[in-house]
This record gives sequence, C-alpha cells and structure tokens, in this order.
Amino acid sequence: MASVEYGSRPVAADRRKRGRRLDATVILSMCWLVVVVAAALVGDNLTHYGATTPVPDSRLLAPSPEHLLGTDDFSRDVLDRLIVGARSSMLIGFSVAVASSLLGGTLGIAVAVWRRLEPPVMRVLDGLIAFPSIILTILLVTLFGAGHTQVIFALTVVFFPRIARVVRGITLSVAASPYVEAAEVIGGGRMWATWHHVLPNVIGPLSVQGTYVLSRSIVIDAALGFLGLAVPPPTPTWGNMLGDARLFISQAWWMVFAPGVCIVLTALAVNYAGDWLRDITDKTRESSR
Repeated sequence: MASVEYGSRPVAADRRKRGRRLDATVILSMCWLVVVVAAALVGDNLTHYGATTPVPDSRLLAPSPEHLLGTDDFSRDVLDRLIVGARSSMLIGFSVAVASSLLGGTLGIAVAVWRRLEPPVMRVLDGLIAFPSIILTILLVTLFGAGHTQVIFALTVVFFPRIARVVRGITLSVAASPYVEAAEVIGGGRMWATWHHVLPNVIGPLSVQGTYVLSRSIVIDAALGFLGLAVPPPTPTWGNMLGDARLFISQAWWMVFAPGVCIVLTALAVNYAGDWLRDITDKTRESSR
C-alpha cells in the first residue's frame, strides 16, 4: 500500500527490504570493524615483539612464520605496528565523527530554528566548505602542529560545516510539516516542537553522516601521516607506516601492502556499514509517515 501512495516509494521499499537483512558484505564489514576496534582497544596486549622494539638481525625480513607480515627498515615487526597503529586511526576517526556530528548537528538545528542566525553563520560555513578537505586540513595542521589533538581539531573544522548544512536542510523540511506547525500552534512552543519532533527525525541522517566523516577522517589522517604531518614517530600509525615504506617499495613490498590494505578495508567497511544504517533509518522514517 505504501508503494502506491507516492511515485518514488517503490525505490524506498526496495531499500527498506535491503535494510531488513544483513547481506554478506555488511556482515564482513562489521566483523572487520570489530577486529579493528579490538586492536585499537587492546592492541598492546596482542603484540608479540612490541610496536617500537627492534628485533635483532631482522631488518627488512619478508613475511614468515616468525613475522607474519615481515619487518621494516628498523627491524620492527610490521604486524605489531599495524595492530598498535589501529588505535591512532580509530581514535582520530571516532573523535572527529562525534565532535563534527555534535557541533554540526547543533549548529544546523539552531540556524534552522532561529532564522536570524542563518545568514552570517551559513556564509562562514560556506567559506569553510569551499576549501578542499585535504588542503584545509594541511593548512590547519601546519598552523597548530602535529599530534592527535591537532589532527582531530583540524578534521572537525573541515567536516562540521558539511554536517551543519545537511542537518539544516532536514530541520527546515521537518519544521515545515503540518504536525510540527500544529504542535507550535496548540502551545507546545518552538523548543518543545524541536525537541520532540525535529530532533528524532535528525538523529538517523546525522548518524549516517557520522559514518561518512569517520571513513573520510581515517583516509585523510593516513594521508597526513604519509606526508609526515600527523602523529609524529615513534608512535605507529597506518599513515606514517606508509610514509616510512615509500623508500623501500621495490625491496620490501609488505611494508606498503599491510597498512595500505588496512586503510582501504577499514574505509570500505565503514562505508558499507553507513549504507546499511542509511537503509535502516530510511525504513524507520518511511514507516513513521
């Protein structure tokens, strides 16, 4: 019945059907994310040699039973560094996703509800959005220095304006709905209507945007690490592992392969999980109409 009422509803129905089940891709993605998060939380307890401890007489060894992913140019075990490096990538990714969602979501709702704030605030946000993400991030990290806090701050500045714009559009759409206008007319007030009607409709899309920010933050952090602008050595990150490996591509391919695969798989896993979350939230929003 729902698919007859609106012309675009069959597509939404197909997406709801996909959202009801977990296909193999989503299951594998979530399994991979569980492994990465576990490595980030208890990585030090999973290492055999230590992420920063050189193994004597083991420089640039190829993968073997003793060193499953080989060793690097400082005789350090690549697998151990990979496990500990997950902590930095996930810490930065999750921190940026949460900070950007909170700041962007709050600001997007505020400018949509109090329209006098919209012109000055949105012009500033448009100016930030105009900069390419990687260029603005490099500029901010160069100004404030390298480190976890600086990278999180820089990436939050890059991504929260985009989330604010998305949330603003959703808030304006929901606020114009008859049931929200009726809630204000009968005495609920703007704040009451925003809290009870606007915010529940924003949380789903905001969560999806958070997964996008998480994926992009991991990739950009890796790029900064490759350029030597992120977390400084000796702390291992997937990005600085790639940066260290660029001089040894021809003689130690495993140094590039291991962190590169982890970055790609993690970004893809987050994107697949975000797509599934989008289907779930769309299903919830459609069924509430």
